[in-house]
Amino acid sequence: MAFERQIAETEDAPHQCLDDLPLEQQRPFAELGLDSLMAVELRNALGAAIGRVLPTSLVFDYPTADALVAYLAMELGLAAPLAPAVVPLPIHIAAPVSAEPAAIEDLADDDALALLERKLSHAGF
Repeated sequence: MAFERQIAETEDAPHQCLDDLPLEQQRPFAELGLDSLMAVELRNALGAAIGRVLPTSLVFDYPTADALVAYLAMELGLAAPLAPAVVPLPIHIAAPVSAEPAAIEDLADDDALALLERKLSHAGF
């Protein structure tokens, strides 16, 4: 919790006049008025606070306070690394293998046309 408070204080630093307003942790920084110059200043301030060089795209890669805190906690070893998103791959079922000639070039024109029509009909055309 102290870490989150320190991050929130650092994030509020460019907006000293807004100290009495709470930080909406789920709201994107861009919606809070953070522009590219403020993003660089925030990244530099956070990097100085933790003693590390942070990526230039930090605030754009982690666009909310919650996302940024989770990333920094992981970088500092205070949280387990985020598991990569697992996207299930579609399963393709192969069509049954038929006894076809090894090369289309070996077929007579009528046989090649019949084979093409058969393949197209199985494919739904």
